[in-house]
Amino acid sequence: ISPITYKSNEWNKSENQVDFDTALSGIKNSDCDGLSFVLTDNDPYICIDVDKLSDLESEKIANVLNDFNATYKEMSVSKNGLHIFAKGNISKSINNQNEHIEIYKSNKCIAMKGNSIDEQKEIVDMSEMIKKYYDKYAPREIERTKPFQYKAF
Repeated sequence: ISPITYKSNEWNKSENQVDFDTALSGIKNSDCDGLSFVLTDNDPYICIDVDKLSDLESEKIANVLNDFNATYKEMSVSKNGLHIFAKGNISKSINNQNEHIEIYKSNKCIAMKGNSIDEQKEIVDMSEMIKKYYDKYAPREIERTKPFQYKAF
């Protein structure tokens, strides 16, 4: 819900987005119990969204937490997911449902409750690790070639 319009539509329009302090003061009039962070092309942030933690092996979860130990992480509103915020860059957002990992760079609204999972409060540059995860979980590009055409005799 925009703290300007108090409506949930058009959240991705820049005129409906505000800084943290304005959003925090606007929450009192919105009947909401949390904030959302909107990723845009104009910021350096990436969000890695790990879904369905209850379905994942504990070793995989531990590896993700270890790999992104230096940056801000919080439990999702559902408490069955993890949001990792870091600075970095990717060519486009991905949504890998098979591996329960999404990596977003823009045009995404992330609901937040401040359920930090550790003492790390800063969002830091994790470009190398983001690239590693992107390369691992992004769909592979398929090279398309022109089909061979047969000529009549």
